Amino acid sequence: MQARRILIAAVLTTVAVCAQGPRVQIGGPRPGGRGSGPGRNPGPAAIERFSQMEPSEREKFLEKLPPERRKAVEDRFNRYNQLSPEQKEQVQENYQRFQKLSSEEKDNARKAFRRFNDMPEDRQKTMREEMDSLRKMTPDARRERMTSPDFVEKFDHHERRVIRDMEKAFHEPGGEGEDEL
Repeated sequence: MQARRILIAAVLTTVAVCAQGPRVQIGGPRPGGRGSGPGRNPGPAAIERFSQMEPSEREKFLEKLPPERRKAVEDRFNRYNQLSPEQKEQVQENYQRFQKLSSEEKDNARKAFRRFNDMPEDRQKTMREEMDSLRKMTPDARRERMTSPDFVEKFDHHERRVIRDMEKAFHEPGGEGEDEL
């Protein structure tokens, strides 16, 4: 149960990393000449590079950041380090999948994450549990579940839309729910 919560948190953290504004570059440019400087999100690869720095190097890097940004980087780093290797791999896969989305799809995922965060904690918990279950399903089973009377009764229109938008961002094509959810 705790591992599932951490995995769901990792998925949501991936969206949060991608949903936030410009980032400070951690390490050198990415392969293919794509840097992670202003306007780019660092993602799990940058966090991994950060974790491989010597503690003195990390501290030197963090000293250059404004206090609020420093805390955010430290918090994200600490959360990432608590993940199992399998969970880290899942975060990497989710991040890669997110990066392949169109700008419109990324915006929808970011908006869904923000809407999710605005919901009461008890609803977030219920939705996390549902997303965990959906994640384990085949695309057809997921589609069937997301159109079932039980699902429609359990979640209001706004919650269903958030879940659908999150599912679109983190599952392979063909795995998203129906648009009329």
